[in-house]
Amino acid sequence: MKGFGTVIILFFLILVNCFFMGFIYMEMYELAFTPMLNYFCVAPQIPYGIFVLFNCLIALHNSSNDKEKKYTELNAEF
Repeated sequence: MKGFGTVIILFFLILVNCFFMGFIYMEMYELAFTPMLNYFCVAPQIPYGIFVLFNCLIALHNSSNDKEKKYTELNAEF
């Protein structure tokens, strides 16, 4: 039963994180992306859901890009 409380807390934290990231994406869409599109007047209007999915794909691509060379203090190239 100890693990069940941990699962509930983790689920709650994941839910809070989703709401927080949705709020950040909404503000970025409303305050940065939409005014830029309105300034150019010829760009197509992208729906909010597509904008969020595009940002999720970018985040997924950046998180899978961890194949860079890691240096430590004992490494001669450092």
